[in-house]
Amino acid sequence: MKNVMCDSCELKQTPRCAAGWPNPLVDFVGWDQATKVLPHNDSAENHKGMQELLYPLSIVNRPESILEVGFGWAYSTRLYLCATDARLVTVDVNDWGLETGSPEPSEHGFNGGAMMRRFPPCLRSRWEFRRGRGDKLPCRDDESFDIVFLDSDHEYQNTLRELGECWRYVRPGGALAAHDYMGLCGVPQAVREFAIAVKAPVHTFWVPRDRIQAGMAVIRKES
Repeated sequence: MKNVMCDSCELKQTPRCAAGWPNPLVDFVGWDQATKVLPHNDSAENHKGMQELLYPLSIVNRPESILEVGFGWAYSTRLYLCATDARLVTVDVNDWGLETGSPEPSEHGFNGGAMMRRFPPCLRSRWEFRRGRGDKLPCRDDESFDIVFLDSDHEYQNTLRELGECWRYVRPGGALAAHDYMGLCGVPQAVREFAIAVKAPVHTFWVPRDRIQAGMAVIRKES
């Protein structure tokens, strides 16, 4: 992990991820700045569980490129940009305030787009948002990613279709990760069935401080 100094924003004297575990966002920007870019009515404490799931995945894989399917609060978006030097592509059917810049949450409670407008430019420069569906990704046929992270529609049938679509863009040796694997939704069944279909083992992770016990499943594609 490079200790990158930001030269293009008000945080230019703050080393990125100098002590990134377990809270790279807060370590990077400091608590006062973090409260400005964290989700509406939220705090860093509420998301340490997600950080402890995603940060090790990022460090172990040393990704150069990440595809994220599902935007919402943009929490994983911001964490990936803080924790890695990777190019990040985010796909969602809704930009959640990215174009309007409205800080008010949508009817679903999401305002990730508005948060990203306020995110440090030095990190945002490696990020690209594409509007599209998880079961028909707006990606070129020749594109591939080191990590594809799925956290969108949690209904069983939709998740199963999205896993198949996402798998196409995982490079050989890369990983497909699905959030909320231990949640009360359709993700666990879809992941298990998909893993059987592609004949790959499922690696599951969870952390005690994850307040909703969402967990994560990771399926690696053979090199």
